[in-house]
Amino acid sequence: MSMSFKPDHIALNVTDLERSKRFYASCFDARELSKISPLFAELEIGEVRLHLLQNQKPISDMEGPIAHFCLSVPSLNELEKLASRIRESFPGGPGPSIQEAPPLGKGSHLEQRPPIHVMYFRDPDGILIEIRSYETKSGN
Repeated sequence: MSMSFKPDHIALNVTDLERSKRFYASCFDARELSKISPLFAELEIGEVRLHLLQNQKPISDMEGPIAHFCLSVPSLNELEKLASRIRESFPGGPGPSIQEAPPLGKGSHLEQRPPIHVMYFRDPDGILIEIRSYETKSGN
């Protein structure tokens, strides 16, 4: 079963949100897309979206400088197939569940282009993986 994945965003834990925004703007001509929260900023670097997550703790006290990585699939159907495959491949665990994403500005989805459906799970080393779908069903 071949699935079509493409990069969606990279989320970074940062200790100074404004400093990080200036750094990425200076180095990469990053453009700020949205900032609905004083603890979150979404930047665009070419085709890559960068989520900056303000954290007051030193990097060594956080989960790590990379909070998670995110891929997107073309449809809810693909997301459901992936969830089933993960549950079948790794039985005994809770397995990932698909959730409807809250609208812009609600919950943790503050970026300009919130997904319609989202699924989170961890790899064997505990790294958080997010898979998104922006379409409600295959082909839309």
